[in-house]
Formats: sequence, structure tokens, C-alpha cells
Amino acid sequence: MIGKIFGLTLALGSGLPVGKEGPFVHIGAIVASLLTRITSACRYQAFFSSEGREMQMLSSGCAVGIACTFSAPAGAVLYGIESTSRFFAVRNYWRAFFATTCSALIFRFANAAIIPPEIGFNF
Repeated sequence: MIGKIFGLTLALGSGLPVGKEGPFVHIGAIVASLLTRITSACRYQAFFSSEGREMQMLSSGCAVGIACTFSAPAGAVLYGIESTSRFFAVRNYWRAFFATTCSALIFRFANAAIIPPEIGFNF
């Protein structure tokens, strides 16, 4: 999975026509999957013991990838629920919305720090 993250990053950075949405969704899902594996191996084993919880994390990870791409947290939550799950508990909407809002803000600030916005005056 780590190799896929590096491969997608390099493919996107090299200018290959893979699109921006797909790699971000994959990376978000991979990070969610790794988080569930790490936390299930640690002391939080009971929280991620069910397959339903893992699918909710995967859905939120996909939504985070879409939120980073389009900076649209509400749409990202709806996309993540639509594409990855058949059943999604209402209490998890707020968790996914919080995760997508934070990721969209962090991505926007990080992107602005790396690539400063161009301000030009056309006379």
C-alpha cells in the first residue's frame, strides 16, 4: 500500500493523464485502511473489530480524498457514502463531515504555502 501511495504521487507529479481525483481517493482510502490496521493492532482493538466500522472508515477516507481534490466537504461526504457503503449510520455523517472539512482546509493552506497565489494587475 505504501508503494501505491508513492506510485500515485509520482504519476500525478510527472504529469501523466491519470486525473487528480482518482489518486486522492486511493490515497485517502489507503490511509484509512492503514489507520484501521494500526489501531486494531494496538489497544483500540475493540473499536475496529467489526467489518462495519472498517467500512465506515474506508468511506470517510474516500470522502477525505474527494474533499482535498475539490474543496467541497459536504459533497465529498455524500460521494463517500454513495460509492462505498450500503448502510451508513447517521451519527457518522458528522464525523465524516468534520474529517472532510479539516482535510480540505489543511490541503488548501498547504497548497497556498507551496504555490503562492498569483496577483496580477492588467492595465
